[in-house]
Formats: sequence, C-alpha cells, structure tokens
Amino acid sequence: MRIKSVLFARTPLRGRPFLAYGFAVALPLVLTALKFGAGDLTAYLPPVLLFTFSVLISALLGGGGPGMVTTVLGGVLAWSFFVPGGGAAVTSPVVGTASLTVYAITGATISWVVAELRRESRERREQKHQADAQRERAELLLR
Repeated sequence: MRIKSVLFARTPLRGRPFLAYGFAVALPLVLTALKFGAGDLTAYLPPVLLFTFSVLISALLGGGGPGMVTTVLGGVLAWSFFVPGGGAAVTSPVVGTASLTVYAITGATISWVVAELRRESRERREQKHQADAQRERAELLLR
C-alpha cells in the first residue's frame, strides 16, 4: 500500500504535461542512440526490451498518455532500426514482427494499468479529503 502511494501520489512530472510528454519522446530516442552506441554490449538483447522499460518509466513518471507516446515511438524506432527492411536490422522479419506485437500489447497494458492506478489513487485522496472535511464539521457541531 505504501509503495503504491509513493509511486502514484507525487511523481516528478505530475501536473506538468509538457515535461511528461517531452520525457516520453526523449526516452526512446536516447535508448535508441544508446543501443547503437553500446554495440556489442546490447547485441544479444531483444531490441524492444529497452523500449519496454522506457514505457514503464515514462508511464510511472508521466501517466498513461506519456506511456502510450513512448509505446508508439518505441515501436516506430524498433521497426525502423531493428527489424529487417529498414535501417540496421538485427533480427528476422518474423521474430521482429512478433516482438513488436508483444511490445505493443505490453506497452498499452502498462500504460492502461498505470492510468487506472493513478485514477484510483486520485479518487482515494479526494474521498479522504471529503471524509476529513465531514469529520471536522461533525466535531464543530458536537462542541
């Protein structure tokens, strides 16, 4: 319970959509550059693995919308650079397409779950605030 309240109550990009979406765009671009720059270190990692982590980070920090932006941009970058037919392919077309399909489903699910958890957390905060206000009114009436 405490972890959830820490993750969803006060995120650094909460209430700052420009920063949240900017981060959502920048993260997959940076990871693509790192994948190319790291060369042999990441040669055996599935191309979409780093993008999946970027979706999780983006969604946790910015919300469901930025998570979906990262999902789409990560999919486009993976398709362009890591699947045969475009750029520097590192896997077969069938494996690449299957990986991207699983990535898209995973990214959408992560974004949706985070958005729902944020909504639930916001509703609980509002309910707590209303309950506190009602308690204060009741205390004033009983004095």
